[in-house]
Amino acid sequence: MGTKSYKAPEIVSGARAGYVGPPVDVWSMGIVLFSLVSGFFPLEEAKSSDWRYAKLASEQTKGVGACEAIYSTYKRQCPFTAPLRAMLNAMLSIDPAVRPTLEALKAHEWLNPPQRAPAGGAYSYEEDDYNDPVVYRGLELDEDEEMEAFEPPEMAMKIMRQAADRGALA
Repeated sequence: MGTKSYKAPEIVSGARAGYVGPPVDVWSMGIVLFSLVSGFFPLEEAKSSDWRYAKLASEQTKGVGACEAIYSTYKRQCPFTAPLRAMLNAMLSIDPAVRPTLEALKAHEWLNPPQRAPAGGAYSYEEDDYNDPVVYRGLELDEDEEMEAFEPPEMAMKIMRQAADRGALA
C-alpha cells in the first residue's frame, strides 16, 4: 500500500493499474530527498484535494519547476543549488514519462560532484592544498561561528514519525 505522501500521482489517481517500477520509485525518492533537504514534506498526497499538489500541478503546466512551485506556496525562494533543484524538478514531474530513469539519476551532477585535484596532482586533506568552494559542516563549529537555526515554513507539513498499522503487520 505505502504511505500516501510518497505515492506517485499515477498511483493515487488510478491511471496505472498497480505498481509500475522505476517512474513510481523516482517520484517517491524525489519526495524523500525533498523532505530531507528542506525539512518538510512537499505535499500530503498527490491528488487535487491536496492544495499543495493542486498548486504543483498548476505551476508545472506553466513550465515552473517543482521546487519553485512548492516553495512559492509559502512565499519563499527555493534555497537549493541549481543541480539539486534540476534533479528534484525532474524527479517530481507529474508526468511519469518525463521523470528521469534510475541510470540518469545515478549519473546526475548533484550525485557526482566534480573531483578537483590540488596543484600537486595528488589528493590531500590539507585545507590549503584543496581549493574546494563548498563548506562542509560537521558537528563542531569554529569558535567564531554560530549555528543558524532553520525553521520550515509555518504552513509546511512537518516531518514526524507515523505509527505502523499493527493489524497490517500481523
